[in-house]
Amino acid sequence: MLGGYALDDCRRRHLTHIVDTLENASLLGDKQLMNGVLHRLPASLEEVCKRYGTVLKSIIMQILHSDAEADDVLQEVFLQVWVRAPSYCSEKGTLLNWLCTIARRRAIDRLRQQNAYLRATDRYEVSCHSSKGFNRTQYQKALSCPRRIAE
Repeated sequence: MLGGYALDDCRRRHLTHIVDTLENASLLGDKQLMNGVLHRLPASLEEVCKRYGTVLKSIIMQILHSDAEADDVLQEVFLQVWVRAPSYCSEKGTLLNWLCTIARRRAIDRLRQQNAYLRATDRYEVSCHSSKGFNRTQYQKALSCPRRIAE
């Protein structure tokens, strides 16, 4: 029981130290920032957003080419960072590399989702027209034609 109390006291002092150093956020290293995120300190995540948000958004924009979609995916990235902070390992790579990987994968997932939606609407439109006289060859040709490029 006494040992449990000592750990709680130690943890409280550790968290207090993290909060105090967040006031001087520019002095924090990536490891300390992620330690703060791991301990669910919103100021740590805010600093990660400030520090890396522009870089991550540019990576997302290269894939999606839409400012609104990029902002949405960027929020998903930071939500994933908040939820999956324990999976970050500084020995495997830098924080920036981990964040860039998450951002790139999220952007590609969004692009795939958009393309799947376009294919589904194309199939629906063709099926509506097939009942109005399209034959199977015209249907297959319509599906194989390039559709709109993601904006």
